[in-house]
Amino acid sequence: MQRQEKIESVAALKTLLSENSNIFLIQFSKVDVPSITLLRQKVREKKARYVVAKNTLISLAVDGTEMAVLRDHLQGPTALVVNAGDPVEVAKVLADFNKDKPEFVFKGGFVEHRPATGAQLKSLASMPSKPELIAKVLYLMKSPIQRLVYVLSAPPQQLVQALNAISEKK
Repeated sequence: MQRQEKIESVAALKTLLSENSNIFLIQFSKVDVPSITLLRQKVREKKARYVVAKNTLISLAVDGTEMAVLRDHLQGPTALVVNAGDPVEVAKVLADFNKDKPEFVFKGGFVEHRPATGAQLKSLASMPSKPELIAKVLYLMKSPIQRLVYVLSAPPQQLVQALNAISEKK
């Protein structure tokens, strides 16, 4: 790779990393190309990107940024999976792939602009996604209100039932 190509690659990586709030560093050694191609498709479905880059270029791209802590994980073959959306959905795809291919390992990364270890990224996959969390919160908020409406409507219903009973006796 020529010097100019390296400069362009580093600039492209800087742009890619700055535009995305979630970055997963992955070790992918001993994983066959058809499997990686399938993973790329699944990652793309979650509006994320799977990029393989040289560790030195990644190191230069994160130099002088908050992501400089990623340098500690730049050993061996490294792939970047980046997205700006829900990190849980991407983590689930990667964790599912890791079940089939144990050589595919979470090294570390950034989630919502905060550093995360490989173990934290893997545990992120067990969390519910944002839409699931929102649905649960809305259900929990709706439940007490429904009970309150039921309790408040009970006395008038009982009064109406009592009046109906009296009118039926007469």
